[in-house]
Amino acid sequence: MMTIFNYFRHLGILTLLGVLSAAPLTSARAAEEPGPSTALFAAPFYSCVNNFYVSTTGNDGNNGASPSTAWATIQHADSASRTGGDCINVAPGTYQTNVL
Repeated sequence: MMTIFNYFRHLGILTLLGVLSAAPLTSARAAEEPGPSTALFAAPFYSCVNNFYVSTTGNDGNNGASPSTAWATIQHADSASRTGGDCINVAPGTYQTNVL
Protein backbone atom coordinates (compact mmCIF):
# COMPACT_ATOMS: atom_id res chain seq x y z
CA MET A 1 0.00 0.00 0.00
CA MET A 2 1.42 3.41 -0.96
CA THR A 3 1.06 6.03 1.74
CA ILE A 4 -0.39 9.41 0.84
CA PHE A 5 2.94 11.05 1.72
CA ASN A 6 4.86 8.78 -0.67
CA TYR A 7 2.21 9.25 -3.36
CA PHE A 8 2.56 13.03 -3.30
CA ARG A 9 6.35 12.80 -2.97
CA HIS A 10 6.20 10.66 -6.13
CA LEU A 11 4.24 13.44 -7.85
CA GLY A 12 6.79 16.02 -6.70
CA ILE A 13 4.43 17.87 -4.35
CA LEU A 14 6.40 18.90 -1.29
CA THR A 15 3.67 20.55 0.74
CA LEU A 16 0.75 18.26 1.52
CA LEU A 17 -1.79 19.79 3.84
CA GLY A 18 0.88 21.26 6.08
CA VAL A 19 2.92 18.05 6.49
CA LEU A 20 5.99 19.88 5.19
CA SER A 21 6.17 23.61 5.61
CA ALA A 22 8.78 26.18 4.68
CA ALA A 23 7.65 28.43 7.53
CA PRO A 24 9.40 27.68 10.83
CA LEU A 25 7.30 27.03 13.89
CA THR A 26 7.35 30.13 16.08
CA SER A 27 6.03 30.75 19.56
CA ALA A 28 3.16 32.77 18.03
CA ARG A 29 1.87 29.67 16.22
CA ALA A 30 0.17 26.91 18.15
CA ALA A 31 1.79 23.50 17.85
CA GLU A 32 -0.07 21.07 15.60
CA GLU A 33 -0.30 17.33 15.71
CA PRO A 34 1.98 15.58 13.18
CA GLY A 35 0.44 14.44 9.93
CA PRO A 36 -2.35 15.78 7.72
CA SER A 37 -4.36 18.65 9.18
CA THR A 38 -8.15 18.72 9.02
CA ALA A 39 -8.05 22.52 9.39
CA LEU A 40 -5.67 22.91 6.43
CA PHE A 41 -7.76 20.48 4.37
CA ALA A 42 -10.78 22.76 4.86
CA ALA A 43 -8.81 25.97 4.16
CA PRO A 44 -5.54 25.30 2.27
CA PHE A 45 -2.74 27.85 2.85
CA TYR A 46 -1.55 27.64 -0.76
CA SER A 47 -3.35 29.02 -3.78
CA CYS A 48 -4.32 26.99 -6.80
CA VAL A 49 -6.14 27.67 -10.04
CA ASN A 50 -8.55 24.82 -9.24
CA ASN A 51 -8.95 22.87 -5.99
CA PHE A 52 -10.18 19.30 -5.95
CA TYR A 53 -10.86 17.21 -2.85
CA VAL A 54 -10.61 13.56 -1.82
CA SER A 55 -12.12 12.25 1.41
CA THR A 56 -12.72 8.83 2.93
CA THR A 57 -16.42 9.76 3.03
CA GLY A 58 -16.46 11.02 -0.59
CA ASN A 59 -17.94 9.49 -3.72
CA ASP A 60 -16.19 9.13 -7.08
CA GLY A 61 -19.48 10.13 -8.72
CA ASN A 62 -19.12 13.62 -7.21
CA ASN A 63 -17.39 16.52 -8.99
CA GLY A 64 -14.60 16.80 -6.35
CA ALA A 65 -14.84 20.61 -6.39
CA SER A 66 -15.47 21.08 -2.64
CA PRO A 67 -14.98 19.15 0.61
CA SER A 68 -18.71 18.35 0.64
CA THR A 69 -18.52 16.92 -2.91
CA ALA A 70 -15.15 15.18 -2.50
CA TRP A 71 -14.07 12.09 -4.42
CA ALA A 72 -13.58 8.84 -2.53
CA THR A 73 -10.34 7.61 -4.07
CA ILE A 74 -6.96 9.07 -4.86
CA GLN A 75 -6.95 6.94 -8.01
CA HIS A 76 -10.01 8.83 -9.30
CA ALA A 77 -8.40 12.19 -8.55
CA ASP A 78 -5.24 11.08 -10.34
CA SER A 79 -7.04 9.65 -13.36
CA ALA A 80 -9.29 12.64 -13.92
CA SER A 81 -8.11 15.35 -16.31
CA ARG A 82 -5.73 17.67 -14.43
CA THR A 83 -3.98 20.77 -15.76
CA GLY A 84 -1.24 23.05 -14.42
CA GLY A 85 -2.37 24.88 -11.30
CA ASP A 86 -4.78 22.15 -10.20
CA CYS A 87 -4.39 20.99 -6.59
CA ILE A 88 -5.73 17.78 -5.10
CA ASN A 89 -6.44 18.14 -1.37
CA VAL A 90 -6.55 14.80 0.44
CA ALA A 91 -8.34 14.61 3.79
CA PRO A 92 -6.73 12.67 6.62
CA GLY A 93 -7.63 9.00 6.62
CA THR A 94 -6.69 5.57 5.31
CA TYR A 95 -6.98 5.04 1.57
CA GLN A 96 -6.71 1.67 -0.16
CA THR A 97 -4.86 1.20 -3.44
CA ASN A 98 -6.34 -0.61 -6.44
CA VAL A 99 -9.95 0.15 -5.46
CA LEU A 100 -12.32 -1.19 -8.06
